[in-house]
Amino acid sequence: FLEPETLLETNPTLRLLTLPAARLKERALKLKALLDAEKLPFDFRVAKGESVTGGGSLPAVPIPTWVLSATSSQLTSVQLSRRLRLHEPPVIARIANDQVQFDMRTLMDGDETIVVEALKQVGRTDSWSVERGAWSVEREP
Repeated sequence: FLEPETLLETNPTLRLLTLPAARLKERALKLKALLDAEKLPFDFRVAKGESVTGGGSLPAVPIPTWVLSATSSQLTSVQLSRRLRLHEPPVIARIANDQVQFDMRTLMDGDETIVVEALKQVGRTDSWSVERGAWSVEREP
């Protein structure tokens, strides 16, 4: 914060918070195209959304964003979200309206590759395993 002229370059949080909505929509559409090309067993949709900054000075001030939502006919949103969190590296998304939502305002440059790889792994089979253990869809909550 001592050098305001380079602040957006050196502070990734501030850079993400100030991205224009048009750029976020562009990122969401690009990620959707990448995922659609993989022919995964998920339905992907791009929509307007709201980011929240948490506590601090702006706890109740939403920031316009764009989200990519994922739904599955075979997994609940809770199951899909859990599998993404257990991926290495973990992929964190929120659940809203029974959809797993990826907020474009929270993805750093290059994170799209991680999201695609995680969804490819999660969507690959009904029985899914990670190095930490294995379970089948029937055992998940």
